[in-house]
Amino acid sequence: AHPANSDFTNVGEIGMLFREDVYNRTWDSADTEADVRLNLADFRFQQIFNYLTVFDPTVDGIDNNGDGHGTGANVDPNELKIPGRININTAPWYVLAQLPWVSQRKTFSTYELAKEIVGYRDEIGSFESIGQLCQVGIYDSNDYRGIDYYARDLSDLDDYPDLSVGDGAEGDFEERDVIFARISNLVTVRSDVFTAYILVRIGTDGPQKRVIAILGRSDVYLPTDRVKIVAVHPVADPR
Repeated sequence: AHPANSDFTNVGEIGMLFREDVYNRTWDSADTEADVRLNLADFRFQQIFNYLTVFDPTVDGIDNNGDGHGTGANVDPNELKIPGRININTAPWYVLAQLPWVSQRKTFSTYELAKEIVGYRDEIGSFESIGQLCQVGIYDSNDYRGIDYYARDLSDLDDYPDLSVGDGAEGDFEERDVIFARISNLVTVRSDVFTAYILVRIGTDGPQKRVIAILGRSDVYLPTDRVKIVAVHPVADPR
């Protein structure tokens, strides 16, 4: 991976790995980048982001679960939380538009990429993995709203020290996936706080009551731990 023999700074950099043996495989001019790299635009590889991370919350020196034992000698070995991520299944476009690199993909005040992400989400129902972001807007070769923008801009992206500066490979996977890689540590498809819509009815057509409950599972670690009810609000019966 690049940079060689260094830690990954974000999980999206997994796309820089080879999926072929680079030492024992025979190469020829017919081989393409898709033949040898982990192609993140291939849906078969996108679920890996539900299993991988570059964070270890037990040694990051942060009190992620708020119990006062996150730093120094008081690290909590059961600390499993990784804070500060935006749920791409629930965030509106104007929240997604604040993400780095996504915020740059706009014309005047119209944030094309952020709106394209929401539009894709509306079409598929929900993201199963953050890796599905790599599908956003990539099918129309004339559409610059996609997350693969830098593979389409006809120039070598060489302004950043962690990229292959001036490698002359315009539109390679490194450029295609750079936006995704940059936001991959900041987004998720899961939430610890969610909304439940509850309807209780007596009989088939009897009296009923509707409520909206906001539930939090931030402190649920063991089977004996309980989800916390953050708020409950009654909803007027439409009948």
